Amino acid sequence: AVVSTQSTGSVCMKRSKNVGIHLSSVLRRRVHGNRPVNLIGYGLGARVIFFCLLDMVKRGECRGIVENAVLCGAPVPSHPVIWSQLCTVVSGKVVNGFSSKDWLLGLLYKGTHGTGNVAGLTG
Repeated sequence: AVVSTQSTGSVCMKRSKNVGIHLSSVLRRRVHGNRPVNLIGYGLGARVIFFCLLDMVKRGECRGIVENAVLCGAPVPSHPVIWSQLCTVVSGKVVNGFSSKDWLLGLLYKGTHGTGNVAGLTG
């Protein structure tokens, strides 16, 4: 039997980052056509969108692909500089929906990162 030293939460956090980078690749190839897309995600789905947009920032020339992005309960960093960069690749709005009492969100993020502030739960 193989014993994993990684928690399910940390595996999901890593995989959601990889899926976000892959989503960025698919959107940049415009497999969906030339129309802009709206991205909406909750929890780890919102984390996928975060890393998708972050990858688009790094790649450049991605304006007009994503019209709006709505992230709800996203276990992602709260750094204002990063969020400002994400807005540069979204032609419409970037919305970060959260509850300041979401203890599960804080637990998921801090359980895999140890420290740092999670977007929406910083005070």
